[in-house]
Amino acid sequence: MSLDQFDSDFTPYLPGRTPGLDSLADGEGIYEIVDCDLFVTKGTGDTVFKMGVKVLSGPSQGHVAETVRVLRGSDDARRLGSDLLALGFDCQNWTVANGKPFSKMLPEAIKVMAGITFKGAKVSGEGRTGNRWHALNIYGRTTEKTVPADPFA
Repeated sequence: MSLDQFDSDFTPYLPGRTPGLDSLADGEGIYEIVDCDLFVTKGTGDTVFKMGVKVLSGPSQGHVAETVRVLRGSDDARRLGSDLLALGFDCQNWTVANGKPFSKMLPEAIKVMAGITFKGAKVSGEGRTGNRWHALNIYGRTTEKTVPADPFA
């Protein structure tokens, strides 16, 4: 491999910035959550959920990346809830009527998410406007830390 292959588009990641999902190859694997955060942006006031993951197996094994979700409406919160359900959280009970409002339970869940491992797939595609998108589909929680050569066998 020659280093000159990087000359045309080399741009270093800024210090302190974790690469995004675009840095991972598409494919299935086992992932570990390394950190989570929930914050409000200063400029727009949007609530942002950020999750760092390490790829334990699959095409990008050993890489670390982060996925970011901007929570602007109910659909965004429901999509995040779907992932949390797949990770084993009882989000279906996170209602005001149950005394577990989403606004209180999500920050509590974030506190215990580091270290959770899950089966999933990094996927990407092209949107209607030609923009490239990247997503991390979470299939379900696993207890695997040391994974076999083919975790889906």
